[in-house]
Amino acid sequence: MPTDPTGPAWGPPPEPGVGDALRFGWEAVRARLGTAIGLFAVPVVLLVAGFAAIYLPLLSGTVDALRHEIEAQTATTRTGAARTGAELVGTSWGVTPGTLVGVLAAVVALQVVAMLVQVLGARFGLALVDGRPMGARAFWTPRGLGRPAATALLLAVLTGVGMLLLYLPGLAVALLGQYAVYLSFDRGFGPVEAIRESARLASRHLGTTILLVLAVALLGSVGSMVCLVGLALAYPVGFATTAWLYRQLDARPAAPVAR
Repeated sequence: MPTDPTGPAWGPPPEPGVGDALRFGWEAVRARLGTAIGLFAVPVVLLVAGFAAIYLPLLSGTVDALRHEIEAQTATTRTGAARTGAELVGTSWGVTPGTLVGVLAAVVALQVVAMLVQVLGARFGLALVDGRPMGARAFWTPRGLGRPAATALLLAVLTGVGMLLLYLPGLAVALLGQYAVYLSFDRGFGPVEAIRESARLASRHLGTTILLVLAVALLGSVGSMVCLVGLALAYPVGFATTAWLYRQLDARPAAPVAR
């Protein structure tokens, strides 16, 4: 096809990049830094508390079991030490049934909080892309959360089942469902339709979507190094980044950042 370097460009416009999305996410959040950190402070505290409720009892039980095993090995014969070790293994390294029930309850609570953060974060990111104000009332109101929350729940279930099937199917579901909650907010899709449409969109832009997931994961890892403050900043930037790129890939232009 002939081209004219002085005339309009031929072919489709270049695909938006993850770097552009990160730039938008940072600039948009920086323009509302206090609001963003304030809105995400409570969800981040809940997430950190959930992780602590899961891992601290397990770590404590493991440390106690190791200590008892070392004491038993130094105070008994080789036969007695072997018997003690077998008893420790048989009781799941000192984790009592009550502790195990508490850990399972914390896992369920953590998943609920994670889904809530995903839904509220998508709402926040889309508001930044649209240039709409986002205060505490608009952020926390349950109005309009039904279908996005159901979408996040179905996506979490499918991802969990996929993780049990040799791990890779779960990663594929999480990748292809990257835009599902955003689509549910934007178009009012139900869970199945939102995930299906997200899979189509992610498949058409697979390389960009993979880079987006890696960039947001890296952002979260860096934020976790400074715990609460870092995560309260990393989460809004990540959600704004994803919302901007989703809109660009879905041919919905973003509004300029309000100053």
